Amino acid sequence: MKKFLGGLFVVMLGFVCLFSGCTTTQQGAGAGAALGGIAGAVIGHNTGRHAGEGAAIGAGIGALSGGLMGNAIENKQANQTVERTIILCPNCKQKVDVSGVAQNSRVRCPHCSNTFTY
Repeated sequence: MKKFLGGLFVVMLGFVCLFSGCTTTQQGAGAGAALGGIAGAVIGHNTGRHAGEGAAIGAGIGALSGGLMGNAIENKQANQTVERTIILCPNCKQKVDVSGVAQNSRVRCPHCSNTFTY
């Protein structure tokens, strides 16, 4: 029972990290620990071993793999910084995103459907 409570603590700690102000890497580690702990506890219990031991092992493996996945997501997001170009529609004065549109091209305002040259 003590090992099960220890594993449950690890799982709950993972959920706390998931829902607090953590980075994507830390959230991935927390979610991985939580899901790995739950899976480990179930597998450990169903195979006749201690559920707490399985939860601890699953949480460790889940935290490691979740952290690696979260880190990969952070790196991908950092490399996808896009510069946006926003102008005002001459008709309705609403913001129009013209990122990726060549200058002197015709643009349609999504708000008022006015067509103008950027």
